[in-house]
Amino acid sequence: MKIIQKSGLLTIVIMLLSNFVHAKEAYISVITAMEVTNVCTIGETNDVTGGHYGVKADNNATVTVYGDITGNAWGVYALNGSVVKVSGIASGSTYGIEALGSSNVTVTGGVVSELNGIGAKSGSKVSVSGGATGNQFGVIAEGNATVVTVYGDVSGLVAIGSNVTVAGDVIGNFNGVDAQSNAAVTVSGSVTSVTSVGVIAITGSTVSISRSVIGGSSGIVADNATVMIGGDVMSANPESSGVRINSHSSRAEVTIDGQVKVLNECIVEYFIQTAPDSYYIAFLKRADNLPSSTKSGYLEYAVGTNYVWVKDNGTGTDIIAQPTSALKAFVKNGRLRVSGLTVGDLYTVYNLFGMVVHQSMATAEEAEINLPAKGIYIIVSLGQSVKAGNF
Repeated sequence: MKIIQKSGLLTIVIMLLSNFVHAKEAYISVITAMEVTNVCTIGETNDVTGGHYGVKADNNATVTVYGDITGNAWGVYALNGSVVKVSGIASGSTYGIEALGSSNVTVTGGVVSELNGIGAKSGSKVSVSGGATGNQFGVIAEGNATVVTVYGDVSGLVAIGSNVTVAGDVIGNFNGVDAQSNAAVTVSGSVTSVTSVGVIAITGSTVSISRSVIGGSSGIVADNATVMIGGDVMSANPESSGVRINSHSSRAEVTIDGQVKVLNECIVEYFIQTAPDSYYIAFLKRADNLPSSTKSGYLEYAVGTNYVWVKDNGTGTDIIAQPTSALKAFVKNGRLRVSGLTVGDLYTVYNLFGMVVHQSMATAEEAEINLPAKGIYIIVSLGQSVKAGNF
C-alpha cells in the first residue's frame, strides 16, 4: 500500500488486493485490475478478518473502485454524505449496496445479494447499470429525497416516499412493485409477481408501468394513488381480480391501456363498510362498465370516488377470460421444454432470483430452451405460470 498526502487530503492507492481501506474523512482511489474484497474502515478490526463490508465509506468520504466489490454482508456501505463509484459488480449477502445519510453510489456492473440488492434511505442517490437482484427485493428505497435509478432488471422493489426508476423489467419473488407514502415509481418494462400482487400503490403514490402487469394474485392494488399501465393487467389466480380498490372512501385512479385478463369475470374488487370494523367484498364485472365521460376512448368502472379506466378495444369489452392454465414445463438433459403456449404471445423464463433467462414470442404451442445452470425456473405467459427444476 502507498499513502500519498496531496492538497491536504489523504489519498490511498492500492495497486493489488488489500485487506482494508480507511474511508473516513478521506479521498480514496482504489486502482486494480483484480476484484477488490474486504475493504473496511481502519480501526474496525472485527471487520478485517470477516470481510463484513466490501467498501465502507463514512463522513463525506469519496471512494472509486475499478473492479468488483464483495463483502460478506455489505458490498458497498456508504453513509453521511459519502460518494462511492464502482466500475464492476457490487455484491453482499445482506445488501449489495446500502446508502444512508445523503450518500451517492454509482455502480456500472450490477448489484447482487442473497437478501436485498439496493437499500437507499435519507436522501441518498443510487444509480446502477446492469440490474439489481436479491432473493427478497432488488430495491428498497425510503425517504422523500431518496432517488434510485436502475438500468436493467430488478427483482422486486419497495418505494416509501422515494423516487425509483427502472429501465427494464421488475420480477418480484413477493410483490412486484410496492409504492407507499407519496412514492413515485416508473418502470419502462413489465412487472411480474408470480406469487403475490403485481403492483401495490397506496397513500398518495404514483406508479407508471410502460408494459404489462402480471400478478400471482391481483394484478393491481390501489388505495389513494394513481396507477398508469401501458399494457395488459393479468391475474393468474382464479379467486383474484384484475384491480383491487382497498378503500371505498379514498380516491384511486387506475388507467389501463391494454386489456384486463383474468380467470374469472372480476375486473374490480372493492370493500364496502357495513360497520366500524365490518366490511364485505364486492365485485365489478364486465357488464358493469360505462363509456367514460372524462376519458375518451376508455371504459369506466366507478367505486365511490375511485375510478378504473380500461381502454375500449372497439368491441365493448375489456376482459379476456382465461381458461384453467394449460401451461406445462419439464427439463430433460438441461433443456427446458414448455407446452401450452399461445402462438404470437410473449412467454418469459425467470430464475429464482427474478432474473430473465429467456423471453420471446411463441411461434408454436411448444418451445425448447437451453438452461444456463441448475436450479428452479419459472415460466410465465398470458397470466399463467409454471415451475420446472433443472437438477
